[in-house]
Amino acid sequence: MTVLSHDLDESYVDRNEDDQIRGRVGITESLLLEDNSSKVSRNLPFLLVLTCGGAGLQVIWSVIRSNGAPYLVSLGLSKSLTALVWLAAPLCGVVVQPIVGILSDRTRSRWGRRKPFIVGGTIGVIVSTLALAFLTSPLSGDAQGQGPRNLVILLAIALIYAMNISIQPIQAGLRTLIIENCPAHQQTQAAAWTSVLMDAGHAIAMRQPLAAIETVNATPMMSADLTVISKENSIAEDAIRYGTFASFLFSIVAFATNLLLPLLLGFSTKTGLTTKNPPARFGISQAWTCAHIFFALAMFATMMVTSQAAATFLVASVGLSWALTHWAPFAIIGNELANELAARQSFSTSTNGFSNEEMSTVDVQPGAIMGLHNVAISTPQIVAALACSAIFGLAKSLGSQDGTGWVLRSGGYLISAHLTSRILSFSDEFFASASNLINPANPIRRPGYFVESGAWYDGWETRRHNRSPPDWVVIRLGPAAGIVKGVEIDTAFFDGNHAESVEVWGTYETGEEADERVQEARYEAWRPVLGRRGCGAGRRQAWTVDDQGTREVTHVKLCMYPDGGIARIRLYGVAVPVWPMDRSEEVELSSALMGGRVVGFSDEHFGKAGNVLMPGRGADMGDGWETKRSRESGHSDWVVVKLGARGRVRSCMVDTMHFRGNFPQGVRIEGVDAEGEELVSGGDERWVEVVGVQGCEKDKEHVFADGLLKSVEGRAFTHMKMTIIPDGGVKRFRVFGIQAQERHL
Repeated sequence: MTVLSHDLDESYVDRNEDDQIRGRVGITESLLLEDNSSKVSRNLPFLLVLTCGGAGLQVIWSVIRSNGAPYLVSLGLSKSLTALVWLAAPLCGVVVQPIVGILSDRTRSRWGRRKPFIVGGTIGVIVSTLALAFLTSPLSGDAQGQGPRNLVILLAIALIYAMNISIQPIQAGLRTLIIENCPAHQQTQAAAWTSVLMDAGHAIAMRQPLAAIETVNATPMMSADLTVISKENSIAEDAIRYGTFASFLFSIVAFATNLLLPLLLGFSTKTGLTTKNPPARFGISQAWTCAHIFFALAMFATMMVTSQAAATFLVASVGLSWALTHWAPFAIIGNELANELAARQSFSTSTNGFSNEEMSTVDVQPGAIMGLHNVAISTPQIVAALACSAIFGLAKSLGSQDGTGWVLRSGGYLISAHLTSRILSFSDEFFASASNLINPANPIRRPGYFVESGAWYDGWETRRHNRSPPDWVVIRLGPAAGIVKGVEIDTAFFDGNHAESVEVWGTYETGEEADERVQEARYEAWRPVLGRRGCGAGRRQAWTVDDQGTREVTHVKLCMYPDGGIARIRLYGVAVPVWPMDRSEEVELSSALMGGRVVGFSDEHFGKAGNVLMPGRGADMGDGWETKRSRESGHSDWVVVKLGARGRVRSCMVDTMHFRGNFPQGVRIEGVDAEGEELVSGGDERWVEVVGVQGCEKDKEHVFADGLLKSVEGRAFTHMKMTIIPDGGVKRFRVFGIQAQERHL
């Protein structure tokens, strides 16, 4: 084993070997072997030359992304299959770029480690782009037959994949060159300039279609890949114009963000120095987090967009989050790698000459690390592309023409988990978190388990000796509003430290600042929902609320006297949703958030029947409906759902998520119009078949629409009945349709 010592005599240094090392790694990388290279700041011209390659790559990428999807659709490819074609980019990012990174790290060409790969990739991009440009047009006389058309499709797809493979060494090489040729303190600045020039390249790519719209069959939209397709499956000229203009504004916003944000965060873009502002809590990481949240909110906002101007504004605004996505991660990784490279180089200089093999053992391998980072970027894109294809297919099967809109909205899905019931504020939670109060699972016990504050309890527990009783917690309801019919307080496992008494207040507040208003100490609009009631230890207790009438509440305040612990609070009642003004708009009539509720069932031995109407798909089998095993022939179980509104059914869905060895063999769906009736028996003779017996599979959303629906034309339903054969478990039951008349309670 070779021992490296900091006290080696200078006579041991092999100058020829050092020169050979410089020759092997190339001129550009040899800068890293200079003792002071980690401290020297690069001037602006050097940074611009180093990062300008990203602009050229972005021009090519934007043109292909903008033309590719509409071109494939014009050939006759469906939107769902088109989404799968664009798996080329992330697939190549996952497979090709890590390989390129590893190979380039090991390369010892006289041209350097990165440049041969950049040149090779550039040649590949040029060849594949020209070949794609000169493919026979699908509208020409040579491609009128189905055979030639299919050949053109196959060639186009092959060239798209070839281009994406060629892009990987360019992308990897350019990013790694920046890391290896800029000191750590300039990595943020270099990453910012890379993003600025890439946004400039994208804007250039957008500007040409804006000037010559007649010659381009495209709706450029980097990253989101919007394709605007008319009912005749042709690209509408007005849509192209608006889409192109929106994408141009998108580029301008991203360009401005990357140009200005480094200044706002304290990084100079004029010099090679980092300005030393006082320590701030808001930096690159925090800005990147905010960008993710902003993007999710923007995707949800597509549900409210009804005009071209609003859509243009929304697309342009997303340029802000896109700018951070192109800047922040590369700045963070680049800074870490550059610091590591500088440290390793300092170490190698202090130890003087050692063998090439020894040098390789301390090689940071930035190419491989950047390839790994690209895997982290590309893998979610593969999942997203598959999800987009599934959403397009589902939207088509359900008769929706807004598949693209739902694809965008699904991008913010992880945020929607926080749009259900939520703890807004509380007086104290010293021993146990107030968020446990609304946990849908039953409370559990862990005897002998202690945390920093004391014994662990599954509930909300405050300090002893409250001098200003009561302790309180403010909760926002899951639905837009609700009429409370009953309150349950569970003090499970709280014995000796349970709440002595409770009371519940409610209020109705809407608007953007509703949550903030109800948390104010001076807020006086609370009205009683449940008067003060005594509580017992370790028990469930519930009270009906008859005097609420039809008063709606959006928030409730639970007061606990004088202090202590409560495991769970449950509010029972009727959801009062906000229905769309357009009655032709399809909604989930059965959702609990839209007023749907279970009014009857045959059995719920293992799981509550009401769970089938909950939002989302849940975390496990525990929040579904499961019946006990049947032993007699011809058995079936059923659940009756009262819809939130009398409606005309367009499709139904039965989800067996997480039920793998206990899903039902089959399912049947029936409906009845019983306006004015709350309860309808499962054996009522008025039930009409909506979906005949259909087989079920494990872990699957079974969608029944179009030809599978019976007896729905000209009919409206108030109640739906799902029968499972012979028994088993179902996670969710959903009924989609349009309102037939005013909702009923």
